[in-house]
Amino acid sequence: MVYLRNHTPGRLPTWLLTAIIILIGVGVRFMQMGLIRYGYDQSYPAYQATGLLDGGIWPVIGQPSSVFLDNPALMPYVQALPLLLFRDPLAVQALILILNSAAVWFVWRIATELLGRYGGWIAAFLFAVSPWVVFFSRTTWVQSLVPFFMAVIAWGLWPTFAGKSASPFGFFAGAVAITLLSQTYIQAWGILPQVVLLLIIFRRRVPRKPLLAGTAVFVAATGVYLYGLATRPEVNTLKASGFLAEGWQGVTDIGLRHAARFVNSIDFRPAYAAGNPAGPIWPVVSNIAVIFLSLSLLVGVVRAVFALRRPGEERHLAVIMLIWFFVPVLMTSVQGAFDIHPHYLMLTLPAGHILTAWAIVPLLRYKIGPIFVATTIILVGLVFAHDLYRANELVGRYPVWPEFDGWSLEAGSDVGRAMRELLVGEPGPFPRRIVAAGDKSLMSGLSATFVKPIGGIDYPDFTVHSPAQSLIYVIEGGEAPPSWLRDFIDMEEARSLEFAGGTKIIVARSKPDAAASIANFPQTPVQWSSEAGITLLGYTLDGPVVPGGLIDIVTYWRVDELKPEQAEWYVAPSYQLIDLNGNKVSNVGGHGQWAYRWELGDVYIEHVLVPIPEKTDSGSYSLEINLFDSVHQRPYTLFDGQTPVAAYPIAIELKPE
Repeated sequence: MVYLRNHTPGRLPTWLLTAIIILIGVGVRFMQMGLIRYGYDQSYPAYQATGLLDGGIWPVIGQPSSVFLDNPALMPYVQALPLLLFRDPLAVQALILILNSAAVWFVWRIATELLGRYGGWIAAFLFAVSPWVVFFSRTTWVQSLVPFFMAVIAWGLWPTFAGKSASPFGFFAGAVAITLLSQTYIQAWGILPQVVLLLIIFRRRVPRKPLLAGTAVFVAATGVYLYGLATRPEVNTLKASGFLAEGWQGVTDIGLRHAARFVNSIDFRPAYAAGNPAGPIWPVVSNIAVIFLSLSLLVGVVRAVFALRRPGEERHLAVIMLIWFFVPVLMTSVQGAFDIHPHYLMLTLPAGHILTAWAIVPLLRYKIGPIFVATTIILVGLVFAHDLYRANELVGRYPVWPEFDGWSLEAGSDVGRAMRELLVGEPGPFPRRIVAAGDKSLMSGLSATFVKPIGGIDYPDFTVHSPAQSLIYVIEGGEAPPSWLRDFIDMEEARSLEFAGGTKIIVARSKPDAAASIANFPQTPVQWSSEAGITLLGYTLDGPVVPGGLIDIVTYWRVDELKPEQAEWYVAPSYQLIDLNGNKVSNVGGHGQWAYRWELGDVYIEHVLVPIPEKTDSGSYSLEINLFDSVHQRPYTLFDGQTPVAAYPIAIELKPE
């Protein structure tokens, strides 16, 4: 379907304009790569990949889904490939960006075959600069390769449906791409209705051998996925039944709006660059681009509908584009008990851009058409590139968030690199235990190493130390260890980092030799065991004790016993100041810890300040230390040798001010 002579404006070589468009797509995707937000979903495939590389754990099921069944497990294997060469989250990011940049070439190829050279350039350019397409091309979550696979599928299957010069290899490649897509992301199975519908309509054109081979690959991969689901039967059965039982709650236009936004970029600037305005004129210019592309998409759809009445190539093109674009829209137009997110409608790619190009191409027939189209398309590209730049700049302004979730890739990678440098060469099995506020997937993804953060730690007042191996401490706030921890954390090789906004991080290694000789550190040795399986090794009191003051105490606890029934125990010390009549003067709860996090030999050091009321009389008191499970409301007995006691008493002499 070639509407014009196949030469380029200004007599540019055709390959050069194509290369420029592809390089623009590469540029906006790689632009400020370090300012990509990196969160929990971004890191999960890399977490599983590090589990494979470091721990020998072969994933059979992917990331749990909040909407339906657990995701398939292909994405961890994809991300393990760059991590084999470079242990850095930037390596994973680069692979995803390279593949999604290649999608621009596939869109150019298929659009050129269906619309001619000019239509191919326009569609590829719009796909290359679309802010929503670029945004989802820069993620590393399970659906990160949807833009790439959708472009490959279109390139492989559409020529056969359209009656063009299709090759059996291309059709088979498109079929394999469907399988690969379906094995990365559970919602990607939504592509099957549009594919099956087109296979039925154009069944006489479909080559039998590539179809059968592609179907066999899909069935085999599905069998592997079903095996993975069977490893979590109760969870996935519950998810599926809950999803189906919620029922439908009406009709919504959200699917159509999400599908259109991949073409017209609506809402991108308010969603991701609202806090970084470029002045009052820019929203107006941006909205003009949205209106132009929205009208072009609408005209393309209308043109496709009218083309259904005419036999020939245009009817075939119209059937393909309308089914590919509107079947996912229809599937997401029935409102259910879950939200429809924009990335669900990536299954419409690249039909929207080709429909839009189909509407723009006829303008080139008019005298000033080429100048108008070229100028408008270039301005749209500049607007979209500027919106993307503003969104990136906003991330650079706020690169750090609580608990490492949503950090900029550059900032998170710096912390991960500091962790990795201290972890290299450390003995002990994987996952390596670390002390950090971040989730295990986040910290594994950022460090590109299989790690397990120990939860329930409150540095510096509640810390854990292992005599078996060094633990990496990722200390937010950049505080150096207080006096009671200086012998336990090695600051000589510590890494100190500072980020925009003043956030400071220290990455340091604990000393296993200090934890092994823990009995030497308490000022007063105790060595009382407990029913909970931990031993009070001793304590250190600091400073005078006066009315209105504080009892400054550091206690040392060691895990000496693990029992199966302990898994659900939540063990916490408490500190009660008791007078000679048995009255409670002050009570402070200590830091709790779930017993399933314990490992034999772990030493927990707790620092507590017990307040003394101002009107307390001077004299003799007892500071009693006991263990209590606040979740299950049960105390744990301590043992003075073989004698069970409720608490360990410390004599306190309260002196006048």
